[in-house]
Amino acid sequence: MLSPVQAWAAWHATERALRRAQPLPASLFALPTAAAVLVAGLLVGLGILFR
Repeated sequence: MLSPVQAWAAWHATERALRRAQPLPASLFALPTAAAVLVAGLLVGLGILFR
């Protein structure tokens, strides 16, 4: 639900950095997404292991 809002905010920050010749901003959504994928993978693995 928050992904489209974050994508728009990141796009805006990236555009601003490009116009000002500044370094590109880091993604704030990468770590929570990676953690969610890790947890989902662990749950699938455990589900297969204990089936």
